[in-house]
Amino acid sequence: MIEDSLKKSTLEEHIKELKNRIVKCVVVLIILCCLSMFYANDVYDFLAEPLLKAITQHNSNIERKLIFTGLTEGFMTHMKLSFFLGIGLSFPYIIFQFYMFLSPGLYANEKKIILPFVLSAIFLFFLGICMAYFFVAPVACDFFISFEGLINYHNKEIPVVLEARISEYLSTMMQLLLSFGIVFQLPIVILMLSKLGILSVEMLTKYRRHAIILNFILAAIITPPDVISQISLAIPMVLLYEISIMLVKKM
Repeated sequence: MIEDSLKKSTLEEHIKELKNRIVKCVVVLIILCCLSMFYANDVYDFLAEPLLKAITQHNSNIERKLIFTGLTEGFMTHMKLSFFLGIGLSFPYIIFQFYMFLSPGLYANEKKIILPFVLSAIFLFFLGICMAYFFVAPVACDFFISFEGLINYHNKEIPVVLEARISEYLSTMMQLLLSFGIVFQLPIVILMLSKLGILSVEMLTKYRRHAIILNFILAAIITPPDVISQISLAIPMVLLYEISIMLVKKM
């Protein structure tokens, strides 16, 4: 009876602590989202740069503009940007809270193992975002802008140009950046599962082909519906999988 009571109280304490840490994460997320509203315009300019750069390189002499077609579209886009920035800024804090929740139940040597995982997760998240913004987004924008041109109608040339909706473009960019940030956690997940004994080098090697197919399917699901983004995400996923196998071998 005493042991059952102690187990019950211990479980209740863990649940209570988990709730407290989740509440802290939500509060920090809300605060950062609210503060991000003051910087949403700067983020808007930053995210629009790949598109604007691609547009000016193709037809710099054409007057350009980004549009919104709904009455509330501009406002809702501003709010989405604030939420997006809030998630990015709060991610390190959320990872830290996750580590603090696990740390009381870990031995000193286990903490030495978990802490590098936590720091690596934060680093890989922002590395994925940087790769998506600086490498994938410019290539994707340049590819799609290349479909601009002229239509010959009764010996008159009618230009076909892009007038992008701000909500559509920024939603695509945010989805692309977050997809890369999340997918770059793959090595962390594989290494943790290997430490827990769920995955082994033999299993990872045996099911390599299945993993490659799964990576391409996952990339097609979580990225915007275009081939450029999907392939650009699938290839790093395959590379990360191979890197994970090498790391598991070393460990």
